[in-house]
Amino acid sequence: MNVGSLLKGGALVLQSNATLQETVRIMAERNVGLLPIVDDEGRPLAVISERDVISALAAGASLDDPALAAARRGPLITVTPDVDVHEALVKMRQGGGVRHLLVVDKEGRLVGLSPSETS
Repeated sequence: MNVGSLLKGGALVLQSNATLQETVRIMAERNVGLLPIVDDEGRPLAVISERDVISALAAGASLDDPALAAARRGPLITVTPDVDVHEALVKMRQGGGVRHLLVVDKEGRLVGLSPSETS
C-alpha cells in the first residue's frame, strides 16, 4: 500500500501571506491542528501547528501578524504519493517523531498531508 492511497481529498493549506487570524479561523472551522503554508506554486514552505500559534501569541504576536513568522520552516519532511506506507512510517520516526508527512508531487507541489500515526 502506498501513501497516495491514504490521502483523502486535497490538503487544507495557507498561502504564504496568511495571518495568524486566518490560521486560527481555519483550524477552528475545520478542526485541524496543523496546516502547511505554501508558495504561489503550491510548494510547501513551512507548517504551523496550534502550539506554534499559541507560542507566538504568548510571545506578543498579534493576530494580524503573518503566520509564516510563527511557523516551523524546516527541514520539511516530504514523501511522494508512490512511497510505501511502511517506508513513510520509518521516515516519520527518523524525522524526530513527526506525526504527519507532507505529500508532494514530482515537482514538489503539495498534494496532501499524510494521516497521523494515531489517526
